[in-house]
Amino acid sequence: MDYKLRFKQTFEKVLGDVRFDEAVIRQHFAPDYHQWVDGKELDLDDFIQHMRALKASLESCEFEFRKLIVEGNELHSTHYVDAVKKDGGRVKAKVIGLFSFNPQGQLTSCDEMTYLIEGSEADRDLGSRT
Repeated sequence: MDYKLRFKQTFEKVLGDVRFDEAVIRQHFAPDYHQWVDGKELDLDDFIQHMRALKASLESCEFEFRKLIVEGNELHSTHYVDAVKKDGGRVKAKVIGLFSFNPQGQLTSCDEMTYLIEGSEADRDLGSRT
């Protein structure tokens, strides 16, 4: 499986589309998905709530992938997020993460750090907001 392609597709369909669709999330994320982000732990249900909260506040969200490195079923990503909020504010962040896939191509885990480059103090929880 081409994990780089699958990763980009997941980001486009789940994160890049600002419409909330739980069924699409469940297609791309395994039932046992766990995420560790900025000192917080999220399971799949928490992640779904995270997506609901983000999509409620964002007008658009784009990604720039700087590094994608695959070893086995794990992928390291360094990418940038550029989002416009519904109130017109802008959020930019750098994300460094390690992601794991199951044989079906679903994400099973994420261990990431998110660094806010531009945005309000309230946007510091961009990677874990629920």
